[in-house]
Amino acid sequence: MGNVGNTPTNVPIQTADLEDNIVTLAKMAGGTDGNLIGIDANGDPAYISTGTDGQVLTSGGAGVAASMEAAAAGGAWTFISRTAESAVASTTVTGVDSATYDTYVIKLTGIDMVSDQDLWIRCGNGSVDATSNYYWHSFSYQPNTTTINQNNGGLSNQMIASATSVQSNGDPFSDLFFYLSGSSVATVYTGMHWHGHVMDGTGGYPTINQGAGQWGTKGVMDRVQFLPASGNFDVVVSVYGINIS
Repeated sequence: MGNVGNTPTNVPIQTADLEDNIVTLAKMAGGTDGNLIGIDANGDPAYISTGTDGQVLTSGGAGVAASMEAAAAGGAWTFISRTAESAVASTTVTGVDSATYDTYVIKLTGIDMVSDQDLWIRCGNGSVDATSNYYWHSFSYQPNTTTINQNNGGLSNQMIASATSVQSNGDPFSDLFFYLSGSSVATVYTGMHWHGHVMDGTGGYPTINQGAGQWGTKGVMDRVQFLPASGNFDVVVSVYGINIS
């Protein structure tokens, strides 16, 4: 822009000369799609390179610029599958013998029995072992009555998830998590433990449940079956894999 008279003296713009929120995106210099703006080791604004798909923004610590790096391995839950069952006599989760994951987690939600029944657990390799040796122990705690119930079996035909029967009331309230480790190893006995809450079929109280057990056959275990002691039930089965390294 031209001027009349003497050329004005250039005066540097100070921070106070700019109002807050006055610089719009359109006034910023263009960059590379996916880049972020950070602060470099000199304390100056700098671009953080885009990185590649799946990388995460990672701090390098004090005095080091952040960067995009691969996410640390281990600890994350990987969703595998979800199945909603209605009025079934049993439901079986297969494929838990894969060495892809260190631990498999099976989550049962909305457990609703056709009548008050125990929830049974059976395991196997190639087919469900319905008649062989299971070792297990479970207990439940009723907060309103401070009652502790225990249930255990050695060399029994199934494991029982709760120390009390699971209530049937049309209101699917009972949820349980089951954790399996070592199911892909042929030289060990596969164990599992579980926890969750169950509506007690003997009194209609919510109970806190925990338990643990093992299939008494050494070797690979590729499936777990859940079923009521008799009759049918509704349940939603979700499966996750966890790696610890």
